[in-house]
Amino acid sequence: MDFSPRIIVLGNQKSGTTAIASLLADYGGLSKTIDIPELWKMERDIHAGKLSIEAFIASNSHRFSSELVKEPCLTFLYDELVKIFPDTRYVFVIRHPADNIRSILDRFNVPCNLDQAEIDIPEHMVGWRNLFDGSLLKIHHKHYVARLAMRWVISTEIYLKNKDKIFLIRYEDFMQDKYGCMKRAAHALEVEKKHDIMPFLDRQYQSKGISRGLPFIECFGEKNTGIIKELCGPYLDRFDYRL
Repeated sequence: MDFSPRIIVLGNQKSGTTAIASLLADYGGLSKTIDIPELWKMERDIHAGKLSIEAFIASNSHRFSSELVKEPCLTFLYDELVKIFPDTRYVFVIRHPADNIRSILDRFNVPCNLDQAEIDIPEHMVGWRNLFDGSLLKIHHKHYVARLAMRWVISTEIYLKNKDKIFLIRYEDFMQDKYGCMKRAAHALEVEKKHDIMPFLDRQYQSKGISRGLPFIECFGEKNTGIIKELCGPYLDRFDYRL
């Protein structure tokens, strides 16, 4: 490729990637791509081996020519991506799994405490359909919360496998001190400050979920909290999470 993003921001959907990527780009005056809709339509073909990620990037070069690119779906293509862009700096944004799952379900007004859920995703929202379906990542759990928990696990394992090459940002640290978090990230990623982002720190990039702030046990109930704990539990201590 005759182009290469300076930074690619990865992480699961609804982990705060949009806010963090946007503020980091604004801090450094970097051109930015926030989400790649073309990828949502083609990711099944890419994961199935019918289309190479390199060919996809070549035909969508306008998305990857920005200095900063943020796209959660690229997380699950990291191994191929790093071969194409070996000099790019990678960022992984992580969020507590229960909070992440709650936020995803809130996006479609789906309760978190059901035994099963029929999730009605519009036909045109193919990226979200792939996310809830799970088969794209070979997730075959029948329970809707379990599928989302396994998606979190898979994304987390990708980070842990490559943690020496990826800069980690915990969403919780960002929320506690947004400016400090952005300043530390910029320093680590060698991004020089170009603009004052203080007026934009509390900008609402996406609507808040209706169950945000509820205790996890109240939100998910005992059974579904137990599902998350069983699947995600082995990874919680690594990120100072409790459930």
